[in-house]
Amino acid sequence: MRLLRSPLGIGLLGFVLTLAVVIQLRNWQAQIHPYRIEQLQAQLATATEEARADIETAIAAEEAAYATYHFDLFDVSPNYDWGLPVVLALIGGLFSLSWAAGFIAPLSIFTGEPTLARGLWMMIIGFLIGMGVVFLLRGLQNLEPLWEPQVGMILPAFLSAGFFMWGMGAFDPSVNKHPHPPSEEEELALVEAVAKGDIEEAPAVEEAAEEEPARVFGSYVWMVAALGLGAFLLMVAVAVWPNGPGLKIVGAPEGDFAAFGTVEVTLPFNGPTIQTSQFVIFLFYTLFSVISLAVIAAIFWLVIYGLSAGITEVRNTKPSEEELIPPKPVQVMGRIFARIAWILRVGLPRFLGQK
Repeated sequence: MRLLRSPLGIGLLGFVLTLAVVIQLRNWQAQIHPYRIEQLQAQLATATEEARADIETAIAAEEAAYATYHFDLFDVSPNYDWGLPVVLALIGGLFSLSWAAGFIAPLSIFTGEPTLARGLWMMIIGFLIGMGVVFLLRGLQNLEPLWEPQVGMILPAFLSAGFFMWGMGAFDPSVNKHPHPPSEEEELALVEAVAKGDIEEAPAVEEAAEEEPARVFGSYVWMVAALGLGAFLLMVAVAVWPNGPGLKIVGAPEGDFAAFGTVEVTLPFNGPTIQTSQFVIFLFYTLFSVISLAVIAAIFWLVIYGLSAGITEVRNTKPSEEELIPPKPVQVMGRIFARIAWILRVGLPRFLGQK
């Protein structure tokens, strides 16, 4: 009894309960394979001799997948995949152990200070809530199977992202406040110190700023291209590494996963048809992407840089009182957006429980 009441015992209990829940969820997910087997068997009854081999292969694949993801307590398949259930069970056991040891409080996940740990736990909770909503909606509609991964992963992904943002304090207005706003006394003291000569004034950078954007733009374009190329070469090295960590899959029997296929390509503008490798096409596509993005970015930069050339002249011109009053439509839209901003910054956090 002491072991069960200890943090270690509670952690083991959380591990076992999480493992049981995950196994049951995967059993529901695995129900799609008998459903597909029934459909394939119905097709097999009316299939031609040429299509029967493909359908039988698909049935064998569905049966193997069912043995991999379906757990039967009295007839455990040796091919059952324990990877994901054990990982999630370890997370559940770690959470239970942390709670029992006093490192975290369950209610602090919802009402505590925004931290990365709180965000991670909220992400897990959001994902589980999303899965529960998918099960509920599909069950109310009598859809088979009850869990369809291609559809069911959409809502949990969005909810986990939203709950992670909530846990990190994205909806808490107090997190967005500056901890030490500058005071008027500090600003006046800085101005007086500069006027007396105690602090040297920063040198003017207006002339250098005219040449700075072009240099920064060019350096960033080549930096992104070089990093992308380096990442690609690293992936190629891992893929062709003999007996390395790469996953080697080919579509054709006895195919070489490191070889490049050859295709026939018709050149544009009524050009000839040539035979080239897929690697050459990939390199051409990569080069075209980098150059085209650089050209488009340069056009945007030139437009924005040209429009900003008259900002200095406008700053030196003092507007009149009539020019400072915005038009009526702008005032109305400003009030509407201000109300929306207040709802997002204050109303929504209060609704979600933030103080």
